[in-house]
Amino acid sequence: MTLGRPAPSIGTSLLLATLVSLMAPSLERSVGATTPAPARVAGPLHGPLTGGVDIDCGDFLMNSDGLYDGGGYAWQYNGVQRPFYGAWAESYGATGEVCSAVFDFTRLDPGVAKRMDVYVWDDLGGQPGPVVCVVYDVDPGPIDSFPNVSRHQIEMPAGCCVDSEWWIGFWGNWPGERSDWFVGADQDSDYSRMPLTNIAPGLEYPSGWQYVSVVWGATAAVGIGAMIRPCEPTPTVATTWGRVKALYR
Repeated sequence: MTLGRPAPSIGTSLLLATLVSLMAPSLERSVGATTPAPARVAGPLHGPLTGGVDIDCGDFLMNSDGLYDGGGYAWQYNGVQRPFYGAWAESYGATGEVCSAVFDFTRLDPGVAKRMDVYVWDDLGGQPGPVVCVVYDVDPGPIDSFPNVSRHQIEMPAGCCVDSEWWIGFWGNWPGERSDWFVGADQDSDYSRMPLTNIAPGLEYPSGWQYVSVVWGATAAVGIGAMIRPCEPTPTVATTWGRVKALYR
């Protein structure tokens, strides 16, 4: 599917319903003309970035500069559908083993955080393609309340090796429900590679992998990064013909 072109703003055709959050001193917006709206915005995020990278397993990659002037973005309700409609992805160009995924999140609503699936995809024509590795049903840990942002790290399975262009991201595991937390949105990072989101069919936007800006307006990066290290070669075991024959006895 052809990617939507980046838009300079959300656009006058979208109905922006502004709600005052009971949990935060600033504003939350619902995005979209349908009710309930499938997309949300919280922000901007002026609080400190808390937490850090605890699993120092390799080189740290992050397209965002950590200043989330765009606030936080989230899909909810019919914007989140299986297998991973409503997912988010950032691309990187490096070769090695992805040893951990890194995310910058914020939240408005109290309670226990919902879970997520974490993916690494090969690149396929400038968008996520075949899945390289995945960790299902992950608890991101305690997420800081708006306007603060917290950094979260998820260890990836061994052998999650990538080459050249690839994508890393997550899918919020709350299909059909209100969003639980938001990924940080950076409007002016110097390292923009144009983040994508997987838009569910039946909404007012083009479906499939599209630029985040199609829904939320100009966005340089979202809070998705990775740690990468050299990929260890697959070990080989010396054997003899006699040993091979013994396997079939």
